[in-house]
Amino acid sequence: MNDPNKSSDDGWDSGWEEHKTRQLRRMAKLPLIKKLEWLEEAAELVGFIRQSAGGDRKTPGSPV
Repeated sequence: MNDPNKSSDDGWDSGWEEHKTRQLRRMAKLPLIKKLEWLEEAAELVGFIRQSAGGDRKTPGSPV
């Protein structure tokens, strides 16, 4: 059985934990302005999804 935390030899993540760690490291390397741009785009996407799902379902305190 394969260890889900062990890196694969083909360059692919070999499990959820490895994928999550690589994503966190990639985001941590970005400059602050890029992180803010990403956050703004994510907020716009959430707003679009909420509207297309049938209405305004804002969470209390949510900017979107």
